[in-house]
Amino acid sequence: MTGCRRARLAGAATISAIDLDDQSLETARALSATHTVSAKTVTTRSAAITLGCRQFA
Repeated sequence: MTGCRRARLAGAATISAIDLDDQSLETARALSATHTVSAKTVTTRSAAITLGCRQFA
């Protein structure tokens, strides 16, 4: 989850978090994630949101 903080400090406007655990997604939202997606329901749309973004975690 420190990736969310580092991304925000680096000036990222969009921060996406994808995880299987709902609690982890809530934590990511609290740490500045602008988009959260459950890996249980990953779709083409969620892949499009993260396409081309840098990965910090």
